[in-house]
Amino acid sequence: MEVAAKLGGEVTHVPYRGGAPALLAISSGEADMIINGATATQPYVVNGQMRGIAVSGPHRLAALPNVPTFAELGWPMADAGTGRG
Repeated sequence: MEVAAKLGGEVTHVPYRGGAPALLAISSGEADMIINGATATQPYVVNGQMRGIAVSGPHRLAALPNVPTFAELGWPMADAGTGRG
């Protein structure tokens, strides 16, 4: 099933030139969501500037204990295998 259908809306891929420009797009309101690395995004989630929806990997990250895994949300195929914290 496509991501847009799962989310109940429309998703447009916008290829930013890295995580920093993507984070800037979120903070400026240019974008509504990003898929980004936990290390770069974690400070924004912890201080409440962004909301973490899910992390990839088999377990929740120690640095983001309140953010569920994709598998916990019913998306086991979204496990990128990068969340090992």
